[in-house]
Amino acid sequence: MCHHIATIQRLAFLCLYGINPIVIQVVTYPFYYFWACIPSAVLLYMWSKTVIRWPIGAVGVALVTLSVAIRPTSVLLAIWAGIMAAVRTLAQKSRPVALIGCTVAVVCIGSCFIVGTSSPNRAAQFAHSRFIGLGAYGGTNVIDVEDAVGFAEFRRRTGIKIDTNPVSGNWGDPTVSNRYAAVMGEAWWDNATPSIIVRNAILNLLQSFSVGYPYRSRGFAELSAALGCLTLLALACTGQWRIVIAICANYATFGWFYPPIPNYMFGAYILIAFGWSMAINQLASILCRPRTAGEGSLIKVLSLIRPLQSLTRHLMRGSRTDEYALSQRRGGRLRPRTRCQNRGMDLKDALKGQYGAGLAMLRECIERCPDDAWSAGEHPRTFWRIAYHTLFYTHFYMMPSHTEFTPWARHQPQGVILWDDDEDGIPPVETTYSPQDLLEYLAEIEQNLSGWVDALDLGAAESGFPWYPIPKLDHQLVNIRHLGIHVGQLQELLYARGVDLEWVGKRVPA
Repeated sequence: MCHHIATIQRLAFLCLYGINPIVIQVVTYPFYYFWACIPSAVLLYMWSKTVIRWPIGAVGVALVTLSVAIRPTSVLLAIWAGIMAAVRTLAQKSRPVALIGCTVAVVCIGSCFIVGTSSPNRAAQFAHSRFIGLGAYGGTNVIDVEDAVGFAEFRRRTGIKIDTNPVSGNWGDPTVSNRYAAVMGEAWWDNATPSIIVRNAILNLLQSFSVGYPYRSRGFAELSAALGCLTLLALACTGQWRIVIAICANYATFGWFYPPIPNYMFGAYILIAFGWSMAINQLASILCRPRTAGEGSLIKVLSLIRPLQSLTRHLMRGSRTDEYALSQRRGGRLRPRTRCQNRGMDLKDALKGQYGAGLAMLRECIERCPDDAWSAGEHPRTFWRIAYHTLFYTHFYMMPSHTEFTPWARHQPQGVILWDDDEDGIPPVETTYSPQDLLEYLAEIEQNLSGWVDALDLGAAESGFPWYPIPKLDHQLVNIRHLGIHVGQLQELLYARGVDLEWVGKRVPA
């Protein structure tokens, strides 16, 4: 790999979250707001693990449910965590467990959301926040994002003074609360215009990807929004759409009408810090790739983050960062170590050789398969289906991501099905492809193999396929194992018919 993922992630997370003075400043606020962190933490845990065991899942459901009951505005983030958990569990083929777990999670989260929002003055709180939120960026008669502004407007309209004392005040009085909700709803309509609503919503959204709304410092709101725009761009360019959706879910429950003050950003800060650490990893990996035509200016820009790499090496003691051009002191002399560019090329050459060898052995299986064996086998695990399944997924998983895959021109989706309980149903019994068809497909894969592997970023922290939450290099090794397993199946079927086959150790594609 071209960079030490764990090292850079630890350092970036420490700087962006652990010792971030802005986070420390607001974390000391009453821990009521802390509970918004729980769904985010559960999401990050799921994304960092290959397999989620049911006891851990049960603890996660309990914590997320409790966070929704205490802090109802985290409900959309909790729902997104539930969706991600369902996807991960289904990917583990534990469908009954996934169904039961998702049902329990939905019931628990839904019940706690109802309980959490059943406060008698919840409507008044919403109307209050929506009204004073108009004062975040000026342009209206609402002068500031202060509770006193809303209470003063209510008193001006009704003559009633709001007292929020939990013992002797009138804020909890249902009659006063209901009237407050109605009056402040009218006040909002009197001051809000479509342009102001859209402007505030956009600025709030961008600041949800930054440090949040600078309370009592309206002049810095534009700077915070600019930083949020930069964060959103970094996450989008590095393909971290799961984090983008999670941050938007945290924003959506309040951000369209109320600025994201730091107290409301607990659930987003941890996601932003994690997202930036991943983005830094992926940007750093670009520095380690061999340069191609047109990349010169990009490399110069990205070279600005080299000091971070140097800082990482010195701060993380005991970390052997093989990916960078370090020097070792041996016998009193400095000797350069192998550059990461060469290591990356060696890895890609090795992958090409093993892909080529596996495809060569698959070609021999197809070429030497007797006519009566081509469609033989218990349906749907027939010889030709195993062969096509192998070719298709070798091709598919050799792509940088699932969105960049273009199927073979003659692809038939049912051709890859090897199980009679597949979610797409039982495929037809008829033979779809002849040996010559699959040899043509195999030749097309071999022809493009070298270019496809060269296009891979083997230092990427994600595979590009959401159901495989592993680094890109690991995923390529999985793909080669998959190819080898099915070639072995076909060889055994041919051995049983007296067909002797050759072993290929390595074959570099032309």
